[in-house]
Amino acid sequence: MFLWSIVAFLVTLGVLVTFHEFGHYLAARWAGVTVERFSVGFGKVLLSKTDKRGCEWTVSAIPLGGYVKMLSCDKESGSPDDEGAYENHPIWHRVVITCAGPAFNFLLSFLAFTLMFTIGIKRPVALIEHTVPNTPAAAAHIETNSQILQVNNKQAPTWHQVVLNLLPSLGKQTAASLLLHNRTTGADVSVSLDLHSLSLANGDKSLMQAVGFVPFTPKIPPVIARVLADSPASVAGLVADETIVKVNDEPIDSWRALRERVNASKGARLKMTVQTSRGVTKAINITPRAKRLKHKTVYMLGIESTRIKWPDAYLHNERYPLWQSLRLSASRTLELTKLSYWMIGQLVTGNLHYSAISGPVGIAEQAGVEARVGLSYFLGFLALISISMGIINLLPIPMLDGGQLIFLLIEKLRGGKPMSLDMQLRLMQLGAFLILSLMVFAVYNDVVRLFSL
Repeated sequence: MFLWSIVAFLVTLGVLVTFHEFGHYLAARWAGVTVERFSVGFGKVLLSKTDKRGCEWTVSAIPLGGYVKMLSCDKESGSPDDEGAYENHPIWHRVVITCAGPAFNFLLSFLAFTLMFTIGIKRPVALIEHTVPNTPAAAAHIETNSQILQVNNKQAPTWHQVVLNLLPSLGKQTAASLLLHNRTTGADVSVSLDLHSLSLANGDKSLMQAVGFVPFTPKIPPVIARVLADSPASVAGLVADETIVKVNDEPIDSWRALRERVNASKGARLKMTVQTSRGVTKAINITPRAKRLKHKTVYMLGIESTRIKWPDAYLHNERYPLWQSLRLSASRTLELTKLSYWMIGQLVTGNLHYSAISGPVGIAEQAGVEARVGLSYFLGFLALISISMGIINLLPIPMLDGGQLIFLLIEKLRGGKPMSLDMQLRLMQLGAFLILSLMVFAVYNDVVRLFSL
C-alpha cells in the first residue's frame, strides 16, 4: 500500500512538473528564446537526448521537480548580443514565458476534469442522516433523510459540491440558502443556514462537523476485515472474519455503533462479545488506544471494516457527453481556483487552521488512495493538485514564477533597467528560505497527522 502511494505520487508529480515546464518551453520557443535543456527532475542526468534545435531533453535522478534552461547573456553560453538570450527579449515576451507554466497547470486541470466527466465518476449524494444538536444545521430545523439539491442557488448533488459551495459562506452575515428534498415525505423545502459565527480556525472540526451534518452511509456490519499488527485488537486475540456482537453487554449492529462505543470509552477497558466465522461465541477484554488527530483525541482498536457497495439510489453519477464535459470542466477549474485563493486568504487572516496545509507525505497518501479507487478519482485529484501548483507558482515569492513577474514589473518601472544581480540573488535566497520553511511546515503537519506526535 505504501509503495502504491509512492508510485502514484511520482506519477502525479511527473505529470504536473512536465506539463508546467512544457508551458515555459513552448512560450520560449514562440518568443524565439533558445532553450538549452528541458529536464524532468533534478540532479544526475539518467537519460538524455538532444533534438535538431540543440535542446537537450533529460530525465534526472531526483524526481521532485524539473526546469527549462534558456540561453542567458549573463552565462558563459551566451553573449550580450545573442538574439536567443532570454534577457535580450522584450519584457512582455518574458512575462508570457513566465506565465505560461502556471497557465499550463490550469490547462492540465481543465483536461483532467474533462476526461473525468467523460469517463464518469460516482459520488455519494448529499443525503443527511441526521443533524448534531447545537449546530447551525440543527438550528435550521433540517429534517432527517433530507437530501441537499442546491447550495446558494448552485447545484450541489454530492457532498463534494456541498462543501465547495458552503465554504465561501463561512463568517458572512448573509445566511447560506439550501434547497432540500425530503426522501420520506417527497417534499422540497428551502432553509437558511446561519454560518456567520462559524469558524474553522481551531482545526478541531471539518466543515461538515462544524455545520452539524451527519451524512448518510450504508450500514456496515461489525465484521472485522483486517487486524493491524501490534494493535489492541491483535493483543486481545481478534482475527479477521469475526463479528463484534456486543460491547459492555450492549448490542452492536453496525460499524458506526462500534466506533461510537469505542470513542465513548475514553480508553477504558471494554468487554466484548465476539462471534467467530464458525459461529462460536467468545468474550474478550480490550483496551482502546488513544490517537491524536489535529486537536482531538480518538480511540482505536486497530481493526478495519469490510468494504460494501453503495446502492445506486445513493450515488450520483457525473458522466456527460464531451461538449458538456468541456463546459463543466471549465466551470469546475474556475470554481476551484477562486476557492483556493479564498482559502489562502483565510489562512493568512487566521480564519482557517494551519493544519489544512498538506505536504508531500499527505499528497502521496491521497494520490495512492485516489489511484486505488479508480482512474476518474485520480484524475479529479490530479486536477485539484494542478490548480494548487498553478496558484502557488503565481505567489509573489522570489524563486517562483510570481516572484519573477515582480522582477519584470520592477524592470518595467525602472525604464527597462533590471535589478542588480546581487539584489536578485539576495531576494532569491529569501524566497528559497520561505519556500523551504513552508515545505518543512507542511511535512510537520503530515508527520503529526500520520504518527500522532
